[in-house]
Amino acid sequence: MIAEKYHLDIGINTNCIEIEKLIILIKKNWIKRVIVGLDYFDGKISKNSPIGVSSKQILENIKEIKKLGCDVSISSVYTGDLENKIKILKWGIKNQVRIKMIEEIKDEEEKSTSEEFLELEKIIQEKFKLEYKKDEYNEVNGYKDSKRVITFFHSHCRLRECDICKKIHLRITANGKMKQCMYTLEDDIDTKSIDFRDNLEKYIKEPAKFYHN
Repeated sequence: MIAEKYHLDIGINTNCIEIEKLIILIKKNWIKRVIVGLDYFDGKISKNSPIGVSSKQILENIKEIKKLGCDVSISSVYTGDLENKIKILKWGIKNQVRIKMIEEIKDEEEKSTSEEFLELEKIIQEKFKLEYKKDEYNEVNGYKDSKRVITFFHSHCRLRECDICKKIHLRITANGKMKQCMYTLEDDIDTKSIDFRDNLEKYIKEPAKFYHN
């Protein structure tokens, strides 16, 4: 496991369906953080997918992860579904699970965050009486009673903030490849390679590269 061999704190993005496997990884201390993708608060299927399990079951699975003392949060892409996102945040505040609200990423280049996403930030702040603070990556964090309950992740791709994106993300795909940018296969690093550590150090030192067409 990468966590043991390289003494790294590993996080995992998951749909949280196979909860039994997640619990094993958490109990073995192989992963420190779980980010659960959730599109719908009360859908028959929790994600925008033809297969899956109900949102109700996924929310129960999240509670189980939290009981183990693992850092668990929910990520949800905003697609104009305001009432749905309000319900997710209400649940998050009640159960002390941070919500990561993500601006939809499109193959576009703009000078600012979308007006729709900025309006969402305003509505959420007023409705839940939140205090907003920006972090070092220019992301907006919302606090209620001094506890961070939501983070708004604007699209760094949209603004071409590649250097910031690289500092935040260290992506590993299902086939064990580490990626600098999701839009290219170039410079992928094989985590199973004997040269992985040297390649990782080189990857960290190199400036971020932009690969959009």
